[in-house]
Amino acid sequence: MGVIRKKNPLTGEWEVYGSTEAKDINLIDVGDNFSDKNVEGALREMSDKLSETLAGLNAHKSTLTKHSSEIAWLKEIG
Repeated sequence: MGVIRKKNPLTGEWEVYGSTEAKDINLIDVGDNFSDKNVEGALREMSDKLSETLAGLNAHKSTLTKHSSEIAWLKEIG
């Protein structure tokens, strides 16, 4: 990515004013939801939590599918 530059009116030189990289952008986390305090870190934390949640949902889906087939078997056999 790049940096944001601003022309200094006193010197006439272009100076680095900011960055467009997520790791350089501070996060104002009023709810204290993230341990990292920049955008990149917070996005990484959210991605990790989402992956954990999806893994858990897939495990539940597998269990429900198994139970469903067992219930169908019990209906048939009695």
